[in-house]
Amino acid sequence: MGDEDGNGGDSAPFGIEKAKSALCCCCLGIVLLPAMLIMLGSNEKGYVCRDKDLIYADTSANEVGCTGTPPNDQFVFFSCEIETSKLRSFTLRDFNPGFEADLGTYMAFNSTAASQTVEMYQCMESSASKKTGSGKDAKTVTTYSNRLGWNSQVKETGFHDLTAAKAACGTNFAFNPKYPTNVAVSSPTKRMDGGVPVGMFKLHATLSDSFQADTKVSLGAFASEFVNNVGAAPVITGASQQTMPLITKNKIRPIGDFFMTCETPHLGCVRISLKQNGATYASALVNSGTGGNTASQPTKSSWGCSSGNFAELFKSKKTKAEALSSLKSGNNSSLWAMRIIGVLLCWAAVFCCMYPIIAAFDIVGDYLGEVPCVGCLLKMIADIVETLVKIVVCCMSCSFGCSCAFFVIAVVWVVMRPTVGIFLLITVVVLTVGAFLLMKFVPKKGDKVEIEDEEAS
Repeated sequence: MGDEDGNGGDSAPFGIEKAKSALCCCCLGIVLLPAMLIMLGSNEKGYVCRDKDLIYADTSANEVGCTGTPPNDQFVFFSCEIETSKLRSFTLRDFNPGFEADLGTYMAFNSTAASQTVEMYQCMESSASKKTGSGKDAKTVTTYSNRLGWNSQVKETGFHDLTAAKAACGTNFAFNPKYPTNVAVSSPTKRMDGGVPVGMFKLHATLSDSFQADTKVSLGAFASEFVNNVGAAPVITGASQQTMPLITKNKIRPIGDFFMTCETPHLGCVRISLKQNGATYASALVNSGTGGNTASQPTKSSWGCSSGNFAELFKSKKTKAEALSSLKSGNNSSLWAMRIIGVLLCWAAVFCCMYPIIAAFDIVGDYLGEVPCVGCLLKMIADIVETLVKIVVCCMSCSFGCSCAFFVIAVVWVVMRPTVGIFLLITVVVLTVGAFLLMKFVPKKGDKVEIEDEEAS
């Protein structure tokens, strides 16, 4: 049979690996097709139910102002300023309880959410791998490079090439120091309790928790509260790991967007940046709740859609029409994105199911290529035939896969919205009948022979 690895990468028996791959591909298609059809049906149902909720919000939500007495248990829409003065006040001590008390009074800002990032100026090692040689002589060569820079994760020891590290990070370099013990290197985003105050309302937890720390806190306003003579971090020498000194009010000050323990970056310098939520307005479609404490608006069940809860928040100033337009646009975008993905994957699933046909022609071509003297010619012809088979299978899988997808979409719409669904279903039936008639009237080989016999007589 010749070198089978050179004829398609198979190991004995000849063609078995390709047959296995084809079978696995077929099994994948068998699983993928129903999964995609279910996904498409769920997507269509989700769109219709979401659209019903938006129609309900459009017709039932009352627009209310930002001041006065909040209504009780009503479906409302409001667009108001966030009451900054009522937000939680954050300080450095909220993230670093070990800091001295003065650091809690020198700097404070109000926000719905806040976060802290701590970094150290340190020697950082990076690696690059390259494969050399081939066969038995193949090996992987890894090279290391070093540089000074800011990083939140400190690599204290374990450098692969200390000589190179010293060349890049200083002749006295032996290791990276540890963070000061009174700084919290890793701390979660902190939020205010009791709901975000927006106009005369307080947003419930689900909406309040959606506010993220996304904007850097400007530290320029606090510069005058800190002494200017920041002490330099000590030079790191010796063979033991050294912990940087505690951060105090005299060892830190704002420089740009950071609190830093040094005037200019050097090994062991620590910097802290803070983030807050940048939203100043909030618009919401919610239930007014009791006493201005909002809640989700219950929605009624309808044909094909179960009851649920509705609450939408926009972190900007919007009118009710703009808010609903944005929600409807998002619903449509999600619908079409999942439709396109679902239809294409249905096509791919059917193609996978039919792939053994292509594999069979491929394996036959490999056998023909082993025929003495004329093997190359037969292999070339087989490759041409295989290409034509691929085109036919691709077209057939497109027809079957897309038809299945469109049929499921149409059926869901018939159930959910009959007037739209019936039109889609009729379209699918017409296309299917058209394809059947096209196949019916295509001349077949036997028909051609009969015509030639009649002309000869």
